[in-house]
Amino acid sequence: VYNTKHKLVYSTQSSEKTLAAPELGITNDEFNKLFSSNFKAHYFTKIDGKVNEVFGITVVPGKDTRHEGPAYGYIFVSRIMSQQVLDKVGDEVASSVKLIDLANTSKYSVNLDGKSGMISYKKDLKGIDNEIVGQLYVTYSSETIKFVGNVLRSSLLSGLIFYLVLTLILF
Repeated sequence: VYNTKHKLVYSTQSSEKTLAAPELGITNDEFNKLFSSNFKAHYFTKIDGKVNEVFGITVVPGKDTRHEGPAYGYIFVSRIMSQQVLDKVGDEVASSVKLIDLANTSKYSVNLDGKSGMISYKKDLKGIDNEIVGQLYVTYSSETIKFVGNVLRSSLLSGLIFYLVLTLILF
């Protein structure tokens, strides 16, 4: 929890492995910019070489449910995007999720394979100024995609054979 002068006034942690006073990875100017047009924030930052996901919201009196008045402070929640966290996310959506090194993104292809039913794509993790601080690589396998791919292939093949037979008959 931060006050209106951007000073940390309270913090807690979910494990002893995390920092006692979490860093937000932003300057005072960025702090002001973050809440200038919205009462909530979501961004990624890199601290000590690790990508962190940060959620923030303004603190207002209980009767100001739309956050229209001035902020009394700010609450932030942050988590390190470790492979353990990404494995849990992947389990929830039946996918494989990896944080990939920005220097090696070219070896991860974006793909839709109807034969195997596999979809793979990249998701940019953006900071406050929309700079890319990390990238996720997600793969998802689906029997439905495999089925549709097989139907389209067989339909396409059947259509091609029909066209060739019709062409031979007519000419």
